[in-house]
Amino acid sequence: MPLFKGLSSKSTPRKAIDYITREDKAAFISVRNLFDDEDYAEQFADTMRRFGKGKKFDERKYYHFKLSCARKDNVSPKQAHLYAKELAAILFPDDECVIATHTDTKTVHSHIIVNAVNPIMGKKLRITESDYTKMKDEANRLGSEFGYTKTDFRKKAQNKRTTEESHIILKGGSSWKKNTTGIPDFEIDSLARALLPAIQAYFATEEGQREFAAWQAERQQRQLNKKLNNKESR
Repeated sequence: MPLFKGLSSKSTPRKAIDYITREDKAAFISVRNLFDDEDYAEQFADTMRRFGKGKKFDERKYYHFKLSCARKDNVSPKQAHLYAKELAAILFPDDECVIATHTDTKTVHSHIIVNAVNPIMGKKLRITESDYTKMKDEANRLGSEFGYTKTDFRKKAQNKRTTEESHIILKGGSSWKKNTTGIPDFEIDSLARALLPAIQAYFATEEGQREFAAWQAERQQRQLNKKLNNKESR
């Protein structure tokens, strides 16, 4: 059954792209609306600079999606990659994408990283909850054409997890409460653990530490401004 899930990120995309294209993980790598023989992350950055986007820390810079099928479907890496490429072509026809299919786990899966800035119009890609549902429907529809079983993602999970608890799992911890997001536990856990190495690697770099420090400074400034505004309003 195809599982399609994703997150937006305010970090620069280089670390995520480097992670999904690692030789020890990726069996196949493809791109859309990018030059295959040039640095993918730098092309993302060039597009952002061309339209004056991606300068702020608190700004959406890319989307990271994961696509996988049930083990019982016996999907080969080549088939999985073709499926991911066709889905990316449908969902993001004019956007810059890096697509990589991994064979480093028991389940073959693909990653799709999409630049949040359109290379033609310079508009920001914005995915609403309704859009996300339609994308999952499309993943199911296309998966059926490939002969894969469907995912009933609308089925409510009995256990739910809060956003804060999801963050704990992203850091490698365990939840102490039941799931409250409405998303099945296995979907949250699978995505969190797939993204964890890239997140940890990024924030261990000088660039990641600089961005975190900038975020902290912005947060402190917002809190200070809020206090000043509250005093003035009294």
